[in-house]
Amino acid sequence: MATAARTAGDSSFRKGVDVLSAVVDGGPHRVDELAAQTGLPSSTVYRFVRTLVETGFLEARDGVYHLGSRLVALQGKDVGLEWLRRLATPLMHRLVQQTEESAVLTVRSGMSALVVETVDSPQLMRLSFTKGTVRPLHAGASAKVLLAFSSDDVVRSVLSRELERFSAGTPDRQALTTQIPEIRSQGYVVTTGEVDPYASAVGVPVFRGGELACGLSVAGPQFRLRGRESELVAAARRVAEALQAAIDEPLAAAEGA
Repeated sequence: MATAARTAGDSSFRKGVDVLSAVVDGGPHRVDELAAQTGLPSSTVYRFVRTLVETGFLEARDGVYHLGSRLVALQGKDVGLEWLRRLATPLMHRLVQQTEESAVLTVRSGMSALVVETVDSPQLMRLSFTKGTVRPLHAGASAKVLLAFSSDDVVRSVLSRELERFSAGTPDRQALTTQIPEIRSQGYVVTTGEVDPYASAVGVPVFRGGELACGLSVAGPQFRLRGRESELVAAARRVAEALQAAIDEPLAAAEGA
């Protein structure tokens, strides 16, 4: 009897882990998408996501389930992210001083963008990309720069999903399919109103050992950024190059040892 109960409990636990893993690995999902991915009935998925939301592992926004505050907090404690934050923060302050706009540092976490650090403009504007939040990869310069410079497998996975719309400017699958090669070719991304309707941003990639390490972006209201895109991209690139050099330094030391 005890063995049967333990087996049933193990099975239930595994199902819950499968639901959580689908969001961790695949980004935000609706219940029907989670049901299709895990092979579980929608009623079962509803039961698990309700518990995961109550315990802070998932967060529900407009019927879509995202990583919750407890998982974001755990990711923020990662030694690699803390190291990256320490290297990037003074450089981000420099970028804000130069541009008078907000700076955002993001890393890819599965099929989502995790905001590692933000430094606000002295002319404060509230943005969706705040420190510790997890955003989809397909919208906003701070996220889209990570998508564009990720592997083709990641891009295909994102394009195969239903893309959540945040505003009239959020790109659909057809637009994104066209934009990704363009972003890769020019080496930066410029977005307007894709997440926050009145915001614009530019984003550039930062690499480590030839692999994407993080994204760096400058964001602010459309009326302040309009006509300054080239200036802001150049400023972001200078800071990204300095951050890349700082990130690569331990690799260079290890290779020379």
